[in-house]
Amino acid sequence: MTGPDERPIDQAQLEAFARSFGQLSVADRGQTVGGRRELTERVRAHLGVDPADIPAVGETLPSAERPNLQLAFDTLMAADPAAELIGIGSEISHYHGFSFASVFSGGFRVPIDPVSPVTDDLPVDVDETLACVTAGIWLLTVDSRPVAVGLVPGQRHGPDDPEWRLEVFAPQPEIARATLDRLADLRRAHNVYRGKVLTFSHSEYGDYGIRFLSRPATRAADVILPADDLASIERHTIGISARSAALRSAGRHLKRGLLLHGPPGSGKTHTLGYLMAAMPERTVVILQGPGVGALGRGAAIVRSLTPSMLIIEDVDLIATERGLYGM
Repeated sequence: MTGPDERPIDQAQLEAFARSFGQLSVADRGQTVGGRRELTERVRAHLGVDPADIPAVGETLPSAERPNLQLAFDTLMAADPAAELIGIGSEISHYHGFSFASVFSGGFRVPIDPVSPVTDDLPVDVDETLACVTAGIWLLTVDSRPVAVGLVPGQRHGPDDPEWRLEVFAPQPEIARATLDRLADLRRAHNVYRGKVLTFSHSEYGDYGIRFLSRPATRAADVILPADDLASIERHTIGISARSAALRSAGRHLKRGLLLHGPPGSGKTHTLGYLMAAMPERTVVILQGPGVGALGRGAAIVRSLTPSMLIIEDVDLIATERGLYGM
């Protein structure tokens, strides 16, 4: 036998290479099976049943929900001294078809080993962050029943932020669904965006990140507007807020919209700063520049966190003709 350079290949060396390659393949399969077996056994010991024999109940969440979800997990962990978190490498989600259900059933062949939890520091206020687990399985007790909740980043498609996938395993499907409901309730109760001033930053890769801003301290005296104009603005904003209970009981809606227009320096920004300062309990989402592209996400936040206010600077950008140059 000869190689490409026509030199004879030593048969003994070829056989030694084949043995080494076979041993490496066996070792890799052993690592794959070993890691999967350890993970499955720890979940089985907690649930009291084989997780491969029970269906997973799943939910997909936007990345903006990660801090709220982390606080929900922290609340459940604090109430359960026996609770445990098993870390998983987040890169595992890059493999097509990954799910915790496929891991437990043996259908996922890529090595997966329990690791120390890895976290990302995500903003939850101005100059304040929260360590959020990137991927893992929480072994919890909910309503006196054992549950296992897996979290992993979903596969990213296009420029949008990636979604995050929850899988809940419990001996009874109703307990798994109740766990998702409990996590949703806790996310709402501990929502980090409530009462804050937010904006969306836009990266060069096309995704939007939430940024927290300090609430202005602008006073009415700082706003240079005709008295009648300022009184009309206050009536439709601060006045509606002050009379919200009476309006609601009378069957009137509370939604109001104002269009402030005029050349630069006419007081639009100062007016908005005054309204934000005068209604400190309101969640405020500000969309400006490229961040206007996150209108859907901003609107979803203000709808879920009333009382709230959505501010769109340069609102004409939304209605710009798509056929114009550069659009």
